[in-house]
Amino acid sequence: MDARISFICALWMWLALATGGMAQNTDTVYTKEYQEAYGLAMQALAKGQYDEALKDLDDAEKAQPGLMNTQNLRGAALVRLKKLDEAKKVFQAICDRNPEDESAIFNLAEISFLGGEYPGSKKLFQSYLARKGQNQNALALYKIFLCDLMTNNQPEVKQTLSSLVPAVNNPFYYFAFAADAFKKGADGAARDYLKSASQIYPAALNASFADSLVSIGYLKPEDIGSVGLIDQSYLQSLKQPGKVIRNEGDPQQVDVSGLDSLLPKSGYDKKDEPAKQQGK
Repeated sequence: MDARISFICALWMWLALATGGMAQNTDTVYTKEYQEAYGLAMQALAKGQYDEALKDLDDAEKAQPGLMNTQNLRGAALVRLKKLDEAKKVFQAICDRNPEDESAIFNLAEISFLGGEYPGSKKLFQSYLARKGQNQNALALYKIFLCDLMTNNQPEVKQTLSSLVPAVNNPFYYFAFAADAFKKGADGAARDYLKSASQIYPAALNASFADSLVSIGYLKPEDIGSVGLIDQSYLQSLKQPGKVIRNEGDPQQVDVSGLDSLLPKSGYDKKDEPAKQQGK
């Protein structure tokens, strides 16, 4: 499990930074002491020095208390330390403080998924999908499918698979069929689906779907290779109209409204976000 969680947390780093990081488009002014401590925490987390990251976050909290940026990064560090119960408390506290924080909802669902609590995880991902503009979020839909697969909910599994078509925007189709094949013991067929996805989509996008196959145990981290991080500019590009990939090579336009990103958007209050830099 250690290697699996380590791999998965490479993706959680993006969640912490993209949604809780120090974005430069708000009104809050951060103190110099806070910025230094927070920056050291991010560096420590990137180096795998998770306990050190938590100490730096303690310093950041002392320098400027009550910022959700700090708590999101703390949750990511705790997950990397495999302290899932503590991480859950952190993200639950964020939700209690700001029920609109979509990232915290998503992370709570993901923690349940990592712990093998698939029925509870499914409910939380459904709650996330119920948020405005998230009902077609491909990654959350994929997670729900995996929850159904792991609980042998065959009617839902079959319904999902029958409704899927290959899409330009995301590899949901390929990873869902791969997971189903792994579940049936057809590893060769599963890897064929993954190979197809690798030839179509960017590595970082595939990685955001592959991490679940690692956590379940269908893949090993070394099967995936290095994990790239998904940046916000790429996610924003997913707002463009999507096209279904058809075998005859004649793409068909489809409506992907609401699929703004594959990962959750921030729900922070402005008072909890950093300020614009002068001259930017």
